[in-house]
Amino acid sequence: PIAQPVGTTQIRVTDDGTDTQTVTVEVVARIVVLGPTSGISGTTRVTAIGSGFPASLSNGTITIGGLGAGVTGMVSIATDTAGNFTTTFTLPPGLTGGSNTVVTTFTAPVAPAGDGGTTTLFGAFTVTVTSRVLSVSQGTGPRGTRFVVSGSGLTPNVNIAIGGLTLGGLSINTVAIGLDSTGAFAGFTAVVPSGAAYESNSIRATDGTLSGFTTFTVTRPNLSHSPVSGPVGLTVNITGSGWLANSLVTVRRNAVAALTVTADGSGNITAQLPIPSTLFTGTILASPVSIDAVDSSLNTVIALTYSILPPVLTVGPTTVEVGGTASVTGTGFLPFTGLTLLTIGGASVLPTAAVITDSTGSFSTSFLVPGLIGVQTVSATVGLTNRNASLTITAATGGTNQPIVTETALQVLISAGVLELAAGVAGGGSVFQAFVPGLPGNQLVLILPNSVLILTLTRTTTVVVSGVAFTVQGGVPSFLPVGNNVTITIA
Repeated sequence: PIAQPVGTTQIRVTDDGTDTQTVTVEVVARIVVLGPTSGISGTTRVTAIGSGFPASLSNGTITIGGLGAGVTGMVSIATDTAGNFTTTFTLPPGLTGGSNTVVTTFTAPVAPAGDGGTTTLFGAFTVTVTSRVLSVSQGTGPRGTRFVVSGSGLTPNVNIAIGGLTLGGLSINTVAIGLDSTGAFAGFTAVVPSGAAYESNSIRATDGTLSGFTTFTVTRPNLSHSPVSGPVGLTVNITGSGWLANSLVTVRRNAVAALTVTADGSGNITAQLPIPSTLFTGTILASPVSIDAVDSSLNTVIALTYSILPPVLTVGPTTVEVGGTASVTGTGFLPFTGLTLLTIGGASVLPTAAVITDSTGSFSTSFLVPGLIGVQTVSATVGLTNRNASLTITAATGGTNQPIVTETALQVLISAGVLELAAGVAGGGSVFQAFVPGLPGNQLVLILPNSVLILTLTRTTTVVVSGVAFTVQGGVPSFLPVGNNVTITIA
């Protein structure tokens, strides 16, 4: 009987009479030996040796059940004439770790002598579940970074096909990668694709059946610049980090390549980026210039902005007496361009010598303040760009050894209607300048003490200059000395 215990037992036969015969029988145990007794799911080859089963049966199976996983592998077996079997099978993939049930089953549809029904033997097998592990030699870097990928726990003795190793869904293997007998590979060199996103990307390796994962963070390089604003003609200092080591980096202005530099071994760059006069606009508001960079692996940066400041005209001091000197300074104009117009109150005070802006569009000049009392507009034009500033003009104080505004000093002659033209020497100069009554922009704005005054009158008139009387013939220019006090009257 199937339930008969293993060991020595007696079989007793009694006829219908009184004769009895006893036979001693050794009941052999059913044994299944597994080797090895632990392994890797989907990888390990196991040999099963059984004995003590019904002889010459072909409808046997070995079933392996994963605990809680519902994973089943079934292997067909057959016994020999002694009830023994030997078979080899591979643990199916997907088994959970720990002890897994191994069931050996034979079904005898026709009960053999002394045995029948279903005969089974339970055993245990410990499965080591090995995760599909990928590792990389480094986990961060910009596009174009070379790194080494290794993996294990995949299907033994197959290939990771071309395109089977990906970063962020982009292929990083152009050749197949062979897996060894344990489902592992090592030392495959990959490159971060130029289209990889700047973020944490999943790296996936698949052999078509099993897949392993890890991550790689693609980093974006950076730029900084100084100064961040100024005129054209200036050079901007550029620094950057996080670039691909020893790569060529192109720095761009408004998306147009301006210069190329080489990153050092740490991925750092430095550059001097000129802001050319071709970017000059002369507009009132600052003009932004976009500055960015790109390398051969299509690493890019978030664009910076350099603001081209608008042209500015300043006059100093802001309040000047008639006959004083006012300084004019311009910045942000077109470089190497001449000053074509300089006026105050509409009267030209443009210097006789040419005034040219420097490489950054700056210039400086000065003029003698005319007798235009009050707040006046100073206007300057460089090229096609015009800017204005304000200047307050006050009357000269006069007195001993003090200049007098020309129009004030000659007011008696003007009111009498006899003054046609006056001429005198400007302060500190040797060139005579003219004054015509009622004409704007007269260059002779002051009559200086201890100077020479040239008067042309419409008729003969006796004029008292600094207390001395002179007869000036009508229509004839007369040279008259001026004393310490500038006073001019009619006798």
